[in-house]
Amino acid sequence: MRTSPEAKVLFVVLLVAAVALLAAKPAPAPEAPAVHFLGVTVGTVESLGIGPLVTSALCDSEFPGARTCSDTEVVKSIPLVKLPTTVWVMAEGNAHNLCMAENGHSRSFSCVLHPVACCGL
Repeated sequence: MRTSPEAKVLFVVLLVAAVALLAAKPAPAPEAPAVHFLGVTVGTVESLGIGPLVTSALCDSEFPGARTCSDTEVVKSIPLVKLPTTVWVMAEGNAHNLCMAENGHSRSFSCVLHPVACCGL
């Protein structure tokens, strides 16, 4: 059985299209915006034992859509975060707050009246 020239051309066109589809790379997925340090609140929080929802509410009131930064977010931030004073941060992986000194040292005791480090998109 003989194949018509039109059928041969159609076969070649389909073959080229199939190879092109297989070789095409899918478009990369857009990167999700990363949570990053936004700033330190003007308002302060008074005592140890308050939860991250309280400090996050203060962040949200001064930086809409923000929450309390975790200690890891502050320490690993690029560009480097320069804290103006001791601030409240959320303990990474835990539902409690810590005080972080200007040098990045965190502690969960001897904290009194401090602003909050806020992170968001």
